[in-house]
Amino acid sequence: MNLKESLELNLAMILDESYYEHESKIFVEDLISYLPSLQRRVIKEKFLYGYSYKEIGDRLNISRQVVNGIKNRALNNLRKLI
Repeated sequence: MNLKESLELNLAMILDESYYEHESKIFVEDLISYLPSLQRRVIKEKFLYGYSYKEIGDRLNISRQVVNGIKNRALNNLRKLI
């Protein structure tokens, strides 16, 4: 592969938004994997699946306030990792 082909390939990757979406998804999944299981579940259900605090609380048999606290601890843990 010559330099021109390599530059064209790299430019195509930069212009392809799905490439970044894929990279971002891998990054987020990797970060979330460091969380304790309950925090990981709350983050996934809240931000990836779009459940409300009440829905998550009902699924886990805890109050929405506790769900919010778990979410806040998870986000603080993620901030430390970044």
